[in-house]
Amino acid sequence: MTYKELLLQDFVIISISFAILILGVIIKFRSWWIGVNAVLITLFGLPITQIINRGIFGVEYFSWHFVLLTFVTFFIMKCNMFWFFDQWEITNRIPIIKDSPKKRLIYTFGKTTQLNTITSIVIGLGYFTTLMSRLEQMSAIGTYTGILVLVNYVI
Repeated sequence: MTYKELLLQDFVIISISFAILILGVIIKFRSWWIGVNAVLITLFGLPITQIINRGIFGVEYFSWHFVLLTFVTFFIMKCNMFWFFDQWEITNRIPIIKDSPKKRLIYTFGKTTQLNTITSIVIGLGYFTTLMSRLEQMSAIGTYTGILVLVNYVI
């Protein structure tokens, strides 16, 4: 098998996995709108990340492997969304705020913001450790993924 065929095979596997994740989000939130928007937001991070990667870090190396890494960031975003949704459901059982969507939202943001922030920052910075690698491709992929994780957190 050629490298191009292997890459195409990987792309198909990742695409199927991506579709399963989208389906999981749609089922969890009982909303196709949230599922589709979660994917669009994640994909929106790709061009922003590329601009930061080339413009600030001056990394010219790019591979389609970088696009496949979107799967990683989508998984992180999905976890953050699930934590938020689960906390939102829990607020429905707190009598003081149960009848006020505004209070429920404030409480939910308060409970999940720190967890989501720490998770995204730690994972993003973890990818930046590849900057120590002497292999240019390894360093470039790690930098790109670290930026992508942080960009998707901000978005």
